[in-house]
Amino acid sequence: MEEQHMAAIQGKILGVLKSEPMKILDVLYYNYYMFANRNQPITDPHITVVMTLSFSESLMVNYAIDIISAHFFCQFIMNMWGMLVVLAALLSLNFLIYIKGERGNLVVRTEPFFVSKKASKLATIFFIALTTSLLFWAADYGMYLIKDCN
Repeated sequence: MEEQHMAAIQGKILGVLKSEPMKILDVLYYNYYMFANRNQPITDPHITVVMTLSFSESLMVNYAIDIISAHFFCQFIMNMWGMLVVLAALLSLNFLIYIKGERGNLVVRTEPFFVSKKASKLATIFFIALTTSLLFWAADYGMYLIKDCN
C-alpha cells in the first residue's frame, strides 16, 4: 500500500516536470546556459544559470504580488524579507530540479525550443527585458495604484 502511494506521488511529480510550464522554464534555462557559456566558458555554468534564472523569476513573482496587492488592498504586502524568502524558495526549487535532479544536463543535451530556436531566443530576451524592466517601473506603477485608492 505504501509503495503504491509513493508511486502515485512520483507519478504526479513526473507529470508536473513534463508539463508546459516546465518546458518554458527548460527553454529559459537552456538559453541562459548558452548565454553564460557564449563568450567565456565558466567553471560551473549550471550554478550560474540557476542563480540568474531564480533571480529573474523572483523579480516577476515579487512585483506581481506587489502590483496585485496595491490594486486590490491599496498597500504593498511584500517587504524586503518577503522578497528574499521568495528568492530563496525559487533558488532552492531550481537547485533541486536542475542541479540535484540533473535536469540541467538533460536540458542542455536535448536543446529544447518553442516553435524554433530563433523564437525561443526572442522569448528569452523578452523575458529578461521584462523582468529587468520591472526594477524600474513596477514600484512607480504600484505607487500610482495606491495613490488612486485614497
